[in-house]
Amino acid sequence: MMPIESPSYRESNCLIVTNSGCGDARMDGDDYCSFMMAYFSPTCYTDFGPGPTGFYQVFETIFAEIEKKEKIADKQTNYPSFGKEDDDYEKVLHFYRIWSCFSTRRSFAAADMYNPSEVPISILSHLQAYNRFQRRAMEKENARIRDEARQQYNTTVLKLVEMCRGLDPRYKTAVEKRKEEEVRQEEEKKRRREEEKRKREEELLSKMATCVTEVGVCGRGVKRRR
Repeated sequence: MMPIESPSYRESNCLIVTNSGCGDARMDGDDYCSFMMAYFSPTCYTDFGPGPTGFYQVFETIFAEIEKKEKIADKQTNYPSFGKEDDDYEKVLHFYRIWSCFSTRRSFAAADMYNPSEVPISILSHLQAYNRFQRRAMEKENARIRDEARQQYNTTVLKLVEMCRGLDPRYKTAVEKRKEEEVRQEEEKKRRREEEKRKREEELLSKMATCVTEVGVCGRGVKRRR
């Protein structure tokens, strides 16, 4: 008995894009990777301006679409938006930090090749055992296909993030500003340490002076009594 193919399953191919992580992969009606493929092309945006065909609005659109699909699987999903050209450096770095750890919550059930529920139920014991074996084999194969689709999807999103990071003029500026801020904070810490050290030394000198004064007063008192 051959495994029964689910009638809801259909096979299609991703567009082949260099380094997309999804070339020649089997897709389904939810086009897991194909909706991202055009964004790997340098012609998907015209410039780095604020217009609708500019870098920022174009990639704002695709990352919003990815998040929308994630929210269908998990309403608690919350990824930062791509943002605009004038975003502050903290927002830019936050975007890339969060999206660089992307891991989909989608089930990829539509990628299943087999429908185990279509295996007929037999009243004969020997056929029941065989049918159970068939169902388990189908479920195992479906799980493998889902895992493969999930890995391909994660890889594609992460490569999109990596590509954007390399193109985004904000990112280089943000990294430089973060370094400047780290240097400023380190200098401020050093200044505070030195200030605290100076205060401790002054307090110590003041206490020592007080002790010397008190010893002198006590000494004069002893001499008078004599």
